[in-house]
Amino acid sequence: MQAKGRQPLTITASGKDLGNARALNEFLLTTAKLSWEGDAKAATALQVRITGDKRAPEVQLLPVIGFQPEVGAYVFHKWAVDQSGQVVTPDKRGHFRLGYNRIFQAPIPAEGKSITPAIITRPQVAKIYQLIRDAWGENGAVALAWTVASWFVCQVKAEINLFPHLSMYGDPASGKSALVTLLNAIQGREGEGLPISQLSTKKGNIRTIGQVSGLFTALLEDNERNDRAFDYSFVLTAYNRGPLQVQAAFSNDLQTKESPFLGTLLFAQNAEPFNSKAERQRVISLQFKADAITDASRAAYEQLTAADKRDLAGIMRQALTHRQHFEQSWRQAYATATADLGPLSERRILDNHALILAFHRLFCGCFGIKEDPATVNHFADLARQKCLSSA
Repeated sequence: MQAKGRQPLTITASGKDLGNARALNEFLLTTAKLSWEGDAKAATALQVRITGDKRAPEVQLLPVIGFQPEVGAYVFHKWAVDQSGQVVTPDKRGHFRLGYNRIFQAPIPAEGKSITPAIITRPQVAKIYQLIRDAWGENGAVALAWTVASWFVCQVKAEINLFPHLSMYGDPASGKSALVTLLNAIQGREGEGLPISQLSTKKGNIRTIGQVSGLFTALLEDNERNDRAFDYSFVLTAYNRGPLQVQAAFSNDLQTKESPFLGTLLFAQNAEPFNSKAERQRVISLQFKADAITDASRAAYEQLTAADKRDLAGIMRQALTHRQHFEQSWRQAYATATADLGPLSERRILDNHALILAFHRLFCGCFGIKEDPATVNHFADLARQKCLSSA
């Protein structure tokens, strides 16, 4: 649009913004600092003109960041990846064209929360992987493999209806928070995560968790199981394809509105808050010890903290451009990993650890990393320990 005597301005309006003269006036005042002086007839005439213009594109505002199940693409704030693995950039209006005549707009990001990934090479990915192993040992390799697997959680759950949560616990100052921050940067998000405290509400936490798809949300420092801020029964349903929440729709009948849970959960705390056997079996647990920190691990950590965060986020960009490698091969890799780790007394625990081991192998194969047998042994030890601790 262009007001008289002013520069042209591009704005995006929804049907609600154009629904009546009052809404239109509020929209123009808010977005363009213009006053709409037309009456209801003028507003109707504008609606007819817009809907009758075949050149006017229909833009769909996406509700979540990440994987979009309806179109099979990954859409972030400043970049996207289509079904073939090609990177798509937005046009001058910030819209993504994915498929024939399908135009999408990503949600508006929170200030400073998004990291635009840089284009890095396969050797750079391998180097960052090795630094993570040097800094956090085999726990670091498992945590990174779980993060990579979480980018494909929607595809995995569609076939086998399960995906484990990740829990990182242990001594204070043992590197847990630093690893969570690093993993967040790798998936293109700034910060450590979502603190569970008395100041947080369940509704606020649930909405924050529901803002992402094919990404993880880190829940932090709930050492005393604060059920007022987070309902831990959600751990059970979120393991499968349960909804994020069910609300009553505004209607005179029995309609309800379900919000899907499309992401994954990472817990980081000093002591694990899971009480029941069912909760423990749905979580892969990594214990961190302060005395495991050495001069060599600290040197590797310092190299990672000095790295550009855009380079770290480049790992996700590289992996998603090779998404077909993961999507087409994870089922067979999962079956092989199950055979390698089994048998175990608890099938669910075996499935959880085999799934993440499968994505670790796919990640290593994609970027030319030679898999260390010690990593496979660590997965087996984790699974056996979980069978004991959840009994």
